[in-house]
Amino acid sequence: MPIRVCFAVFPGGKVEYLEGMNLCHGLELVSACGYPRYTNFVAGFAGCLDYIYVDHNSLKVVQVVPLPSHDDVTMYTALPNVVFPSDHLPLICDLDWLKLGKMPDSG
Repeated sequence: MPIRVCFAVFPGGKVEYLEGMNLCHGLELVSACGYPRYTNFVAGFAGCLDYIYVDHNSLKVVQVVPLPSHDDVTMYTALPNVVFPSDHLPLICDLDWLKLGKMPDSG
């Protein structure tokens, strides 16, 4: 489905709207690591903000590194902490190409 109205938020909070743009693609995207309960866990917010999207017609997920348990994440109240140095949990997976197509001419 094409996007009819887009907006961008710039530093300082300035918002610009662009109308009449059609942004679309033919990729069939899926989340390689599923849809975890959260990838960001801070005081006052826990939610999934991070994804690795892949076209399931071109790539297959070989393996996904499991996220830490909820008990491990909340041991020190929130992220970041002494165990997890970021406020985002890493999503890590191995992917394989499903098929190799002919590479376009670079010349």
